[in-house]
Parts: sequence; structure tokens; C-alpha cells
Amino acid sequence: MLITPFTDLVEETQEIQAFLDTELDQGLVQDNPEIIQERGHKLSSIISRTGKMKADAEYWLSAREGIDIVVQVKHLLGQIPTASASVQNSILKTVCREERHLLSQIDRLNATATHQLDWIRSCLSYEKQERIASNYQRA
Repeated sequence: MLITPFTDLVEETQEIQAFLDTELDQGLVQDNPEIIQERGHKLSSIISRTGKMKADAEYWLSAREGIDIVVQVKHLLGQIPTASASVQNSILKTVCREERHLLSQIDRLNATATHQLDWIRSCLSYEKQERIASNYQRA
């Protein structure tokens, strides 16, 4: 089992975010459906990759919650001996905020790529229907 290092996940997340933030020129897309297909293939890869990234981010979150956090929470609770369960959970969430943020961001990237791929399928379907209609009108 190969787990992607945490820092590599952060870097890859930024690269995927930049790709998903780029817009397609509608005029160019209408004249060249291959561009839509190419983006669709890239989005399919992103959906697959973000699934693995999410699993890796969950691994790093669990690792942080499991080992490092015990020491930190014991230290903090030593300073607050009567801390309630909700206070303990708040401390846990605070200490693991970077891991939680990464996990949330990867989850959102996966959803965004899925929505964009659905949009691309709609565009291709529309282009296909337009071409069929255009050929029908010529006949």
C-alpha cells in the first residue's frame, strides 16, 4: 500500500484546483468538440485520483488523531483537569485542522470534477443533437 506524503497531497490539491478553476472558451468549444472530450478525459482522471487522495488524506488524519494528538491532549488536559468531552473534541479538531481542511478540500475537488464532467457530457450531447439537426435540415 503506497500512501502519498502529506505535503505531496497539498501540492497536488493546489494543481487540481488550478485546473478546475480554468474556464473553457465557449466559441472554441463549439467549433472543436475534441477539446471537450480532452477535458472530459482529464476530469475522469482527476475523479479517480481524488478518490485515492481522499483515502490518503483520511490516513494522515487518522495518524495525527491517533498518536500525536494523545500527547497534546494529555498535556492540555493536564492544564484543564475538568475538561468536558466537547472541550476535548474541540481540542482534537483544532490540532488536526490542516488534515481536516485537506480532506475537505479533496472531497470538494472530487465533487467539482464530477459536476464538470456531467456538464461536459451535456455539452457533447447538445453538440451531437445540433449536428444531427443540421444534417437533417440540409437533406
